[in-house]
Amino acid sequence: MSLAVTKEKLNILLLQVLVFSLPIYQKFVPILIVAFAISTIYIFIKSKHKIKLTKPSIFLILFYLVLAIGLFWTDNIKAGVFDLEVKMSLVIFPVLFSMIKINEKLLIKVIKALTIGIFTFFLIAIVFAFVNNSTSNDPGSHHFLYSRLSFVIHPSYMSMYIVTAFVFIANRLKKGTYIFFSKRFTLIVLFFLFIINLMVLSKIGILIMSLFCLYYLYAWIKKSKRYITGFSIFTITILFFVLSYQNINYVAQRVDEFVSIFDSSKKNIANKSSSVRIEIWKQALSLIKEKPIFGYGTGDVKDVLIEKYIEFDLKSAVEHKYNTHNQFLQILISSGIVGLLLFLIALYYGFNLNPFFLNFIIITSLYMSVESILENQSGTIFYGLFFGLLNSKTLFLNEH
Repeated sequence: MSLAVTKEKLNILLLQVLVFSLPIYQKFVPILIVAFAISTIYIFIKSKHKIKLTKPSIFLILFYLVLAIGLFWTDNIKAGVFDLEVKMSLVIFPVLFSMIKINEKLLIKVIKALTIGIFTFFLIAIVFAFVNNSTSNDPGSHHFLYSRLSFVIHPSYMSMYIVTAFVFIANRLKKGTYIFFSKRFTLIVLFFLFIINLMVLSKIGILIMSLFCLYYLYAWIKKSKRYITGFSIFTITILFFVLSYQNINYVAQRVDEFVSIFDSSKKNIANKSSSVRIEIWKQALSLIKEKPIFGYGTGDVKDVLIEKYIEFDLKSAVEHKYNTHNQFLQILISSGIVGLLLFLIALYYGFNLNPFFLNFIIITSLYMSVESILENQSGTIFYGLFFGLLNSKTLFLNEH
């Protein structure tokens, strides 16, 4: 075995460990990024390849540069520099992945690492949930749900990891490829990812996974002509949701909270998360109207938002110092139409690059509609890594 092959295997292993760690313990992740970067640069130098950035990567990097330029008109320089540090993965990973050859085999290894990381998180979380439930003065199902279960990172981010793994594996299964041993075992993996996502109880996560499940079920029924089986699966799934709503108070609370935002007659939910989002979006839009072109600067977003929250007496938003809970609005406030346009162009060029990248764009964009996922490392590392990995020119897919 040559030294070059050994270095490449080490590089892949570091990437797998990095992805595996994302759902479990993120304090080690920066160290792993540095190790992966050193390994990648070493292989790049030895191979004498040229950096070949794709259009999506170029525009994502230009978006980051606009954020950096935004420091010139921001008042809170410290916050701006911190924001750039958090978003550095949006540059690091696209550049690193442009230095090495990416293929579907590597992508499968990465998704396997992510999936195993999710299951490891779940096993650890379930143990903690049982312990907390047995020692708590308030035992109940809530110990096994939402933030009590996903205590390492916010449930919405954990859900995004789960849905990404689920969709990739389901796409492979749809094409007749089983990345986990066999068709039966792969179906079991998908089933448990579905259940874990339900227990994480991210409202947008459940909605997104449900939409993808409906699509896959429809495609399967259309191909197999097994209408009765398909209808039975759909009915059982709906029944499962109904029973969960009726028998688990915390599930009912989350569903009622989501539905209530569409009912203008309900005025007693002002501090519920879904309703707070609506109010935050209103204030964000009012700020955008005042400075639509270049925004307020990279470091001033939270400051101007909190001023609005105080002005309109949004106590919960002030107390928790909420961001916009919408990445597109967040970008508009920080860097205006210029920044958002560059970000959207990066997504546009990725639409027809390959089906995996398209699915990734759809998934993350839907999460971005209710979460500012690029405002902390749980989101930016994941987004930057998979953005750089999936838009590589050397990622040749069978269906492409």
